[in-house]
Amino acid sequence: MNVSRIAPWLLVSLVWLGGCGADTVVIHSDTTEVIVEEDYPPLPPSLDAFFLVDSYGSSPEFDPAVALAINPYVDDGWFELEWVASSWDDYWVEFYVNDRPDWDGAVYAGSQLCGIGLECDQDGLQFCRYDTGFGLTCDTGEDFVADLSPLIYVIPQTLYVFLQVCDTGFEYCEYDYYPVLFE
Repeated sequence: MNVSRIAPWLLVSLVWLGGCGADTVVIHSDTTEVIVEEDYPPLPPSLDAFFLVDSYGSSPEFDPAVALAINPYVDDGWFELEWVASSWDDYWVEFYVNDRPDWDGAVYAGSQLCGIGLECDQDGLQFCRYDTGFGLTCDTGEDFVADLSPLIYVIPQTLYVFLQVCDTGFEYCEYDYYPVLFE
């Protein structure tokens, strides 16, 4: 086969392929082999697992039927949030509390950037503390105390603790929550 006769058509075809989203086109002049490599955008982060370890050391990770409770007088109000996420890039993890299982009126409690080389990567652990003044702080490095008093009408009261993972641009997020008795 005469390579000089097909070379112009091959070049036109490669230019056309280059306009179809291909990032790299490799041409070997002594053969008719064409290699087209495409880069795909990374998948957004996904929340694979979320667990809460309450003031009493109980967690649905160990007992799915356990009722969770946070008490400011037990273990000084400390509790843990644990998660596993799948992400190709860095991602944000955020913590919220609400008096119902939806976002409307949820109170922000903290956030943390996670990824390779950061304090949290594909899995993470966050320590939070509920105090007697209805304040909630998480050990994220932020100097922030969430005021839960607008959500609490009686004691004890069931509130919903949310954990959300988002891409760095907050264009895609996934979340989960647990009902927790705040004592």
